[in-house]
This record gives sequence, structure tokens and C-alpha cells, in this order.
Amino acid sequence: MRLGSRFFDLSIRGKLAWIGILASGSALLTAGVAFVAYDFVVFRQSLVRALERDAAIIAANSTAAIEFQDQQAAESTLRALAADPNVVGAAIYDENGRLFARYARDSAFAPPPQAPPDASGHRFAAGGVLLFQPIVSEKRIGTVYIEAELRERWTRLREIALIVALVSLAALGVAVRLSSRYEQAIARPVQQLATAARSVAAQDYSVRVPAAGKDELGLLIETFNEMLARVQQRDAQLEDARQGLERRVHERTGELENELEERRKAEDEILRLNGEAEVRLEELTALNREIEAFSYSVSHDLRAPLRHVNGFVDLLMARSKDQLDEKSQRYLTVIADGAKQMGRLIDDLLSFSRMSRSEMAQTTVPLDALVREVLPEVQRDAQGREIEWSLGRLPEVKGDRAMLRIVITNLLSNAVKYTRATPHARIEVGARTGENGEAVLFVKDNGVGFDMKYADKLFGVFQRLHRAEEFEGTGIGLATVRRIIYRHGGKTWAEGAPGQGATFYVTIPTAERRPA
Repeated sequence: MRLGSRFFDLSIRGKLAWIGILASGSALLTAGVAFVAYDFVVFRQSLVRALERDAAIIAANSTAAIEFQDQQAAESTLRALAADPNVVGAAIYDENGRLFARYARDSAFAPPPQAPPDASGHRFAAGGVLLFQPIVSEKRIGTVYIEAELRERWTRLREIALIVALVSLAALGVAVRLSSRYEQAIARPVQQLATAARSVAAQDYSVRVPAAGKDELGLLIETFNEMLARVQQRDAQLEDARQGLERRVHERTGELENELEERRKAEDEILRLNGEAEVRLEELTALNREIEAFSYSVSHDLRAPLRHVNGFVDLLMARSKDQLDEKSQRYLTVIADGAKQMGRLIDDLLSFSRMSRSEMAQTTVPLDALVREVLPEVQRDAQGREIEWSLGRLPEVKGDRAMLRIVITNLLSNAVKYTRATPHARIEVGARTGENGEAVLFVKDNGVGFDMKYADKLFGVFQRLHRAEEFEGTGIGLATVRRIIYRHGGKTWAEGAPGQGATFYVTIPTAERRPA
């Protein structure tokens, strides 16, 4: 680990020198080891071939000595091996494997006392080679045994190793000289590149690295110089952009100051208007209180004369009914009906006025249940008539239940009233989803309908499109519907045609969507 870290801390030049030395040394060492190993194998093979050749000669020259049991002739034949310095000793065995003759270079040689049966071939023992060669004359009549040493080989190996070491040292010297001469071609551009990189790190983008050929290092330097040129150009563009931005910021600051001044003036104006609005609100509040007081007073003051009219008409009808002719009785009936109509008008007017002032109790209102609750009350006014009711699936909405009950009652009552002249009346109640997710409730009938050019008058106070003699009413019911739906954040409208019925629509926020 320590050696590796020291290597990585070296300069490029030092690393290249070490790499050259290690590469050359490794190559030379590999070549030397391969050469020594090859020479060792070749020597062993040549030694075995020489021994086999000598053994074959001795076997050929010993057949007569064995057949005639001439030991001296056999030993004389073995002494011919003294010419080979590698042979330590040799022996001849008869066909029964008994030692017949022997040769020893020195007294230390001791051949095997008995030859192995059918012994043939060679093997390497510690420090030498053992060879058995059969002696054949029509059949095997004996065996030649030769033992050789490898001392000459070890001497040769030491000489070869010394030669390899000297050659390796000379080659390393040449490699060091060549690497020190040519390493500058790589180290100098890298050093220049490192120096330029330090300048770039200090935000000096004007430096450039000299070109260094067309190889990978030269391409790297060329790319590095191009990058510096682009960075320098970009810096110039950024500086121009910064100056332009500062100029625009300065201009925009002036504009904002002007806008702020205008906004201050607008706020002052708003404050002034708010003050005036508060004054107007107080005036309107006082006016509303006066209107409420006036409405109460009107209702109270108008109800007393109406009660008197109704009372005296009833008394007059009770006391003088038999004394009055038919025309006079009809006059009294008209007076009584007018008084009752005026009473209903006063009640509706007060109810309409309360719709603007009463607090709303927001709850979840299931329209299905509300319609089925109102329907029996409406049907009591249509007893004896044939009306087909079609009730669709209605959603849950968010609103004041009591107010929405008034809306449903007015819409259904209107449908019942204006289908009175229709032989087979049909009234449909349904709902759909509006563009903004609100519930659109509609009540459709096949009654008398109306002309669309008068549709804007339908929801006005005291606005009626039919005479009182045709259809009773005060003209406040639909105005009350519009007022309630407006307070719920919805809209009202109607569609129709004379003699083809009418459809009244109201929008109400669903239970998942509260009015803004």
C-alpha cells in the first residue's frame, strides 16, 4: 500500500521512467528464465540420447562376453564409458538379473545388486539419470545399466544465468537512457497541461498549452485549448449580459419606483373610497333598518284595514245576504277576494324581504328527500287532476334547507298551476352537472309555456305574464327563488314556448363544492 501510494505521488516523468524499467526488466527476466529452462530441457534430452546410444553400443559389444561368460571382456567394454565425464558408473547383468560386470569412475558408485526384470528405459533420480538397456541375441540375455550425473548441467546453468544477468543489466541501462531521452515527449506536455490547469483553477482563462503532435495527448491539449477559448468567450458574453442586466435592473427599478408611487396613490384612493363605502354602508344599513321598520309598519298598518274590510264584508254578507240582490252580493264577493289577495300579497312581500336578511344555516341537503317531502303538499292543490310525475336522481347539495324547500315548493307549485289547462299534464324533475361541477336542478312541464322575449320578466317582483283571472298568484314566487339561489351562489333561468311548456333551471353548489 505504501509503495503504491508513493508511486502515484511521483511526477509523470518519474512514473514513465519506472514503467520503462519495470517493463524492460520484466521482459528480460521472462526471456532469461525461458532461455535457461529451454537449455535445461534440451541438455537433459541430449544427455539421455547420448546415454542410450552408449548403452546400445555396449549391449551390442557384450553379447559374446555374456554368452561365453567372459567377465574381463565385459568389463573392458564398460571401461569405454570413461570417455564420458557425465557417467558415474555402469554394470552388466546376465539374463537372470545377476551382476556380471561393473565399471566405476570412483569407489562411491554402487550399482543395484539385482537388475529389475524386463528393465528398460531411463528415469531421473536425485542429481542424475538412471538408464537400463536390454542385451538381445535372438532373445534377451542380459541388461546394461548406466548411471550419469548432472554436474556439468549445473555448471552450464550458472554460466548461462550469469550471461543473462549481464545482458539484462546492459539492456536496462539502454532502456533507462532511451526512456530518459524520449520521456520528455510525454512528460513535458503533461506538465504544461497541469500548469495551465492550475491557472484555470485561478480563473485565468487566457493561458494556452503548446501543441504536442497528433496523438491522443495532442488531441487532449487541442480540446483543452478549445474549451478555454469557449469559456473565455462565454465569460465575455456573460460580462456583457451582466452589464446589460444591471442596466435593465436599473431601468426596471426606476419603473418599479414609479409603479410603487402610483400604487401608493391608488391605495390612498382605495382608502378614501373605502371610507366613503363605509359611510355608504352605514347609510345603507340605516336605510335597511328603516325599510324593515317601514315593512313592519306597512304590514301592520295595512293588515288592520284589511281585517276591517274582511270583517265588515263578512258581517254584511251574514246580515244582509237575503236583502241584497245578486249583483250586490257579487260586489261583496269581489271585495272579499281582493282583500284576501292583498293579504297574500303583503305576506309574500314580507317573506321576500326576509330572504335578504335572514341568516343561512349551511348543511348538506339531499334534494331527493326534499322533493319527496314537498311533493305531497303540492299534490293536494292538484286533487282530481291527472298529472304524470317523473322524478330523476337528484344529488346532495350544500345550502340552507329551509330556503331550498321554498325554492322546490315554488317551482313545483308553478308547474302544477301552469299545467292546469293541459289534459294530460306531465312534470319532470331532474338534475345534471354544470360546467363548474355545480348541480343544475330543472323542473320541466308541458303547460301553457311563455314567450322567450319576456323571459327577463319572469323572476322580477310583481312581474306576471298571465292575467290573475287565468292563474292566481302575486308575482313574487319566482323572485323569491332567484333571491334564494343568488344567496347560495347560483343562477336561475328559464326556457319555454307558448303552448309547449316551460323549463326552469337553478344551479346549486354540490356537497363537495362550497360557494365562493
